This record gives sequence, structure tokens and C-alpha cells, in this order.
Amino acid sequence: MSKHVDHLPLYRLEQMFKRYDININRSTMDGWIAKICPDFEAIYREMHRQLIAESFLIQGDETTLKVMDDTIVDKCDIGYLWPFVGDGKLAVFEFRDSRSRDGPSDFLKDFKERYLMSDGYAGYNQVIAENRLLHLMCWAHARRKFFEAKDLDPPFIDSILTLITELYDIEREAKQVEPQQRFALRQSKSKPVLEKIKCVLENPGRTILPKNDIATATAYTLNHWQQLNRFLDDGRLPIDNNLVENTIRPVALGRKNWLFAGSADGAHRLAVIYSLVATCKLNDINPYEYFCDILPKIGSYPANKVADLTPVKWKLLKQA
Repeated sequence: MSKHVDHLPLYRLEQMFKRYDININRSTMDGWIAKICPDFEAIYREMHRQLIAESFLIQGDETTLKVMDDTIVDKCDIGYLWPFVGDGKLAVFEFRDSRSRDGPSDFLKDFKERYLMSDGYAGYNQVIAENRLLHLMCWAHARRKFFEAKDLDPPFIDSILTLITELYDIEREAKQVEPQQRFALRQSKSKPVLEKIKCVLENPGRTILPKNDIATATAYTLNHWQQLNRFLDDGRLPIDNNLVENTIRPVALGRKNWLFAGSADGAHRLAVIYSLVATCKLNDINPYEYFCDILPKIGSYPANKVADLTPVKWKLLKQA
């Protein structure tokens, strides 16, 4: 909990324990984490299976992770943690040693003919094409590009940002209703706003230099117009990828404290534990209560009932 929820590095925990005359070496704590993670593997694999088999929509992202390389003195390799969130309730992280397309292609190989949301990174293109996925892209990401260009032409950028704000105002209203009503609301209110945005971008009424930030933001939005409009297709689809970006944020907080993973195996353990912690958060589960309950029994739990120990099913059984 201290390391993976509160982002405390083990060396800092070691120092904290010493203040209470408790001597626990950081290598001992690291060994404890390594020892319990194999028991989590079955839960982790079941969560991956559920994510692929049962999700209507998967949202994906990736972030860097430094990993120590024993073959190089005082140097870390750069690996990647890829979080995938299914239907807003199940998060599964995977560690890869690169950002290549093999990561999402392998992880999502059995996820077909459904919806995938990303920030537009080309590494997803192969699995989108091969699995006939319907690709959504993120309006928060598009908005960010215009916001970063604001100083170049404030009146023009303000007109775009105002229209995007209208989209989000409609979304706040849409969150209060069921998906079928949300679909109708977006068709009647969001669709006309989107048409206005496209009209302004295609007819800016001023000269835009081809390589400045406004041109970049405009090209990004128009080149991905179909993907940015796809949230109109179904009331269950989100307008942006903020959920998975929030899921990945604890990794960034952790990196500032523990700085790197000690090995590729350690990076994989991070992915496994972050999957459990993030899924707890998505389902309003106290992760401390969850771990206290499953740790004593996980080693001897029947393999054919391991789904009971995934956070979502665990919460349902507790409420029954």
C-alpha cells in the first residue's frame, strides 16, 4: 500500500521504520513483494481475460518507466507501462521494454470488432486494422493542442476553445441520463457544435502558417475527424480518454519517488499490482481492505474460482 498507493520508495519506508526501532531492510521488503506477486498472477491473467472477452470499449495509453540494467553501470533502460481500461471498471497494466506496435497488438490480439480509444499514437494502427476495431480519439487531447497554441492568435483559438467547452457542457448534462438518452442528446446538441468546429477549422478566415502550432492542432483535429466524432455513435462511449489518463497518473507520481524499477521482473510486478490497485479505485474499493482479505487465502484458493478474487467480483460477493 505504501509503495503502490502512496508512492513511497522502499528506502524511505526503511528510514521511517528505523524511527520506531524497527529494522527492515529495503531488500527484505522487495523480497516480500516478489514473493507474493506470483500469487497475484492468476488474478492478473483472469482480469486480462475479462478485459478482452467482456469489454465493449477499451481505452489505452502508455507511459515511460526507467528500468535498471545490470549490464550497464549507472544507467537505466527505458521501458513502458501500458494501461488498458475496459468499460470504465477494469484496469490492466502491461510492461513492455519498448513502445513498439507489438505491445498493443499482442495484448489486444483477441479483442475484435469493438471500440478502442487512444490518443492517436500510430502503434495502435496495426491492431485496429487487423482486428477491425472502431477507433475513437480524445477531445481533451485535441483541445490541449489548441490551448498550447493560444498565444499565436488568441481570438481565433478562443473561438475554438469556446466551442469545445460547449461540447463538454453537453457532456455534463449527458452524464445524468442513461446511454440511450445520451445518444439522443448528443445527436441533437453535440453534433451541431461539431459541425461548427469543423467549419471554423476549414475556413479560419485568416492566414495560418503551415508549420506553427495552430496549423498542427488544426491538422491533427481534421485528420482525425472521424475518430473524434465516433463518440456520437453510442451513448456508452466517452468523449475523451481522461479515465485512462487518470489511471496512469499514479505511475507518474511513483516515478518521482522511487525513480525506477530494479529489473524487468520488478517492472512486471509493478504492472500486476497497479492493475489491482487501479481497478479498486475505479470501483470505489478500499485497496487496503481488499488486500487484507485476499492475501491470507490466495495461495490455496481453487484455481477454477480465481475470478472471485478479482476486485470487481470480490466487491459483488461482499455486497451479496
